[in-house]
Amino acid sequence: MTAESRNFPELAQFYYENVIRRGRASRIGPERGITSGEFRKLDIETTIDVVIAPILMLVIWRYSMACCQGTKVDPQQYLAVHLTLLREGLKRTQV
Repeated sequence: MTAESRNFPELAQFYYENVIRRGRASRIGPERGITSGEFRKLDIETTIDVVIAPILMLVIWRYSMACCQGTKVDPQQYLAVHLTLLREGLKRTQV
């Protein structure tokens, strides 16, 4: 979708409406974490983008650039590091 959205704008619009928009609508977890004080207060829309960006990069890299790279990215290790950084970054600091 990322590479071909300009060539197929109708398909990109369908994907946006049925996948991206629906996914962004499920903000319950982050909002609940902020309300309970477990997560620091962050702009939720921006946070969604920042959480998803590394996952999109992993997919793009795996299916586009991996053939040119000398070493392979281990998706499990990549996602484990991402989740650790995410957990620690969202955690509300104790005052």
